[in-house]
Amino acid sequence: MNNLLSFFVAILFFSCNSKDSLEQIFITAPNEFWRYEDSCQSHGVYFKFYKDGHYDKYISKPTGEGKGFQLFNNDGDLISDVRTWNVKNDSVFIWKGANYHVEKGNKQQIILHYKDGKKNDCSIIFTKIIDQ
Repeated sequence: MNNLLSFFVAILFFSCNSKDSLEQIFITAPNEFWRYEDSCQSHGVYFKFYKDGHYDKYISKPTGEGKGFQLFNNDGDLISDVRTWNVKNDSVFIWKGANYHVEKGNKQQIILHYKDGKKNDCSIIFTKIIDQ
């Protein structure tokens, strides 16, 4: 009986820790950004995901005045008001009010899958960028 109880406690421990690990993968350090590429939409922007469940969008200026990453939450009349994210059931990334299936997630790359409004299979690839 003790072995069975130990087994269930171990499963509970590892399942809780794996969710925390997946959430931790998304969280960026101060000098880290996720480069965003979407097979069905735009790309060329960067994101930072914070521990408190919020995120910010950035653009990169490789040269000239203002070189580096610049906050880009608001683009003229397009305003990103509520910017929240979280991980559900250790396999679903909830972002901008939509659910994305996590296909792969490690500290260097995250691959998400979703279907767009036309039922096309789409992928989002986040690749970690370090700002030097």
